[in-house]
Amino acid sequence: MKQILEMGEPLIKSYPFRANITSILNNHPHFYDWLFNNHVQLFCGIYPAVTNFDTYLDTYEPLSRIHYPLVEVQFIKKDIFNSIEMDVCDFIINSINLGYYVYLGVDTFYLPLYRSSNHIGHDIFVYGYDSKHEHFYVADFFNGTYSREVVEYKSFKKAVESEYSDTNEFKGVQLLKRIDEGHQSKYQLNLDYVVTQLEDYINEFNTSMRYAALEVPLLDPEGRTSGNRTWGVGVYRSLVEVFDQEEISPVTLRSLHALYEHKKLMTMRVKYLMKSGYLDDAIQFESTFSHIENDVLKLRNFFMKCLMSKKYNREKTQKWLLDIQKQDGDSIKHLIELLKR
Repeated sequence: MKQILEMGEPLIKSYPFRANITSILNNHPHFYDWLFNNHVQLFCGIYPAVTNFDTYLDTYEPLSRIHYPLVEVQFIKKDIFNSIEMDVCDFIINSINLGYYVYLGVDTFYLPLYRSSNHIGHDIFVYGYDSKHEHFYVADFFNGTYSREVVEYKSFKKAVESEYSDTNEFKGVQLLKRIDEGHQSKYQLNLDYVVTQLEDYINEFNTSMRYAALEVPLLDPEGRTSGNRTWGVGVYRSLVEVFDQEEISPVTLRSLHALYEHKKLMTMRVKYLMKSGYLDDAIQFESTFSHIENDVLKLRNFFMKCLMSKKYNREKTQKWLLDIQKQDGDSIKHLIELLKR
């Protein structure tokens, strides 16, 4: 028997969990209302690596990986899962037959796709199986690129049952199912909420403070709301800072790609707001966002060449980032004004 759950083309590929969720919801009738109502505010953290400092740049979403609108989420802790004493492959097959996508921790050492020579805990996404050929269909970043691959039952079972499988930040087993019926299957864009996020973006406000009643805010090690993390238009300063280093981490490319995808979504968001009647004719304004998107794409590609040549044009890159920051800030301010009319 073969069963593969629907996976559309993801609109966000910076991180696997975002790629997987946008793949699940891609064809949902309320997908774009959900997409453009969220993914507005950015944050960027700087943290020490082996020889330098790395960055983590992403959009802020409250209860990230815990709650997704339009998706039913169930959690099973690893100790409870183990106490059931059910074969892990049978559990995944049964879950997929019921329409659930499966997230769970694995030890990458046992999965050739990761080419890992060490025991490293990591979460992987399963969206199908083929019992005839005895393999699962999985999605993740393999060799630096988001892709969908197959993995044999035998090696997958070893990877899940390894003592290292639950050692990363993601714990246990998570079951996800798209909601297509009932009240929870509906979602409507909230313009006031979008404007609030845009204002947070311009003001570099720590948006996680707004959700302190739901989760612990994102603070620095000293408990400050900023510190080693910047918000909104301030993320450009974090990127400028890491370009002062003698050795620039390849992880910076991931942050630049996440920034590019954010600009791509902003261009799409403006088009969607116009189409939905939230913005009057603003075609010329749309081209401004498109220009910023293309500028960040060029910057990302330029940095890729720098990584390959090991020749970093720091001054040019930093000036480029600050120029884009100015354009970005001005365009967001203008967008807020138009949406408040």
